[in-house]
Amino acid sequence: MRDPGETDPCLTALRELKEETGYVGHNPRPHALVKSDPWKSNSTHCQIYVDIDLPQKNLITNLEFEEDITPMWIKLKDLKENLEKIAKEMDCDLDQRLYAWALGIDFA
Repeated sequence: MRDPGETDPCLTALRELKEETGYVGHNPRPHALVKSDPWKSNSTHCQIYVDIDLPQKNLITNLEFEEDITPMWIKLKDLKENLEKIAKEMDCDLDQRLYAWALGIDFA
């Protein structure tokens, strides 16, 4: 989510990555700005790939009060299967954008 006054989605992505996972990213690569639900809102999002140098130690997050985020590493080839397993075990919902990406990887 862009903070007030932010205009560069790449800088927003790098900030959000640091705040929510503690990881410092670089080399942001934005993709097309798309509508999240074009039939019912003007809400948009942009997928941005970033590079992360590993290992990074002493990761410190800066989560907002209502955020409950646990970073985890999952191999791309196992993404769909692991997302489904985690959602079931934690009794939580999956974001459709992440799941659609996992389906695409699984299909390929």
